[in-house]
Amino acid sequence: MKKFLPMQIMRVFLCLGFECNLNCPYCIQGESKPKERGQKTGINPDIYPFIKGLLKNLPPKKHLRIIFFGGEPLLYLDKIKTITKKLKNKRILFQIITNGKLLDEENIKFFNRYNFGVQISWDGSISATTRGYNALKDKISLINKIKNASLSAVLNSKLRLKHLVLQMQGIDNYYFKNTGRRIQNNIATLNDTSGDFRFSKDFNFEVLRQDFAAFIDDFFIKKLYPSFTNFFKTMLDCANFFYVQNNGNYIGSLPYCGEGFHALSLSIDGSILRCHNSAVKTGTIYEPFWTYLNRALGQMIICKKTDCSVYGMCRGGCKLQKEAQLIEGSYCLFQKALYEPMIEFIGKIGDSKEEIICC
Repeated sequence: MKKFLPMQIMRVFLCLGFECNLNCPYCIQGESKPKERGQKTGINPDIYPFIKGLLKNLPPKKHLRIIFFGGEPLLYLDKIKTITKKLKNKRILFQIITNGKLLDEENIKFFNRYNFGVQISWDGSISATTRGYNALKDKISLINKIKNASLSAVLNSKLRLKHLVLQMQGIDNYYFKNTGRRIQNNIATLNDTSGDFRFSKDFNFEVLRQDFAAFIDDFFIKKLYPSFTNFFKTMLDCANFFYVQNNGNYIGSLPYCGEGFHALSLSIDGSILRCHNSAVKTGTIYEPFWTYLNRALGQMIICKKTDCSVYGMCRGGCKLQKEAQLIEGSYCLFQKALYEPMIEFIGKIGDSKEEIICC
């Protein structure tokens, strides 16, 4: 038997710890964080051969993406540097997701040296309200020094989607003007796991649906907002998986996030986590693959409403939520407001036999 569990993984969320220097009220990690804040986790040296072993299970031309995650990963910068130097390989791509508060020229030089993707969490002009800090207000000039920059925003009731899109594209225009490169923008939805609903309460989902339908048209038809190419590509890939590869039939095993199948959340102590936003352990790197996978499968799909109009694209919801939260809370409303216009657009294009080109 092999020392480590074998699997074909495309990306690893490498969880450094749950310490954070902000306190975002809607943080999805709220209930998942360990109570003992301040605990320090050492690096298990066996994670290095384990991660390198994942490369052997991938086709020769495929890359493995390592995503450093927290909490706030820049609080663990020394560990990031140690791990990066140990894992340096032309087939390993590094990424960090940060709130940006600790970004400076020195750590940006390190990230550029190792060709990191640097994703900054930013909710537009209201970031100081939603996150308690606006990284791009304080450090906008620094973004030009990042070789591979991206932004990720969380939809909330304090800023309409159409205004958020314009603001994010504005940052990309600024970056492109100064560097000749594009930022890749991403937009995520709120999850009702924090217990704080101030940014999802009274959300107008019909307005969101209208804004997103217009956003789709602007991107695909009018060729606006080039910084959202990967965002829409992910949606199209999801639609392709359901409608083309599986003929509109839901295979009930693979969640939207791909956790345990194409993605793995790995603590630096060698534990495998339920999700990169959860401290719950589902196994270790030493267990047989099927032992881990059978345990993980029971935690995958939450919602069983396969007759839902967007079920094939949301694939049963986020496993950090309870079924009642999904159906009765804002989660399902967010999914429908985004996916239904996308499905309708794909249907119209299919009827006209036009080709969808987004990248």
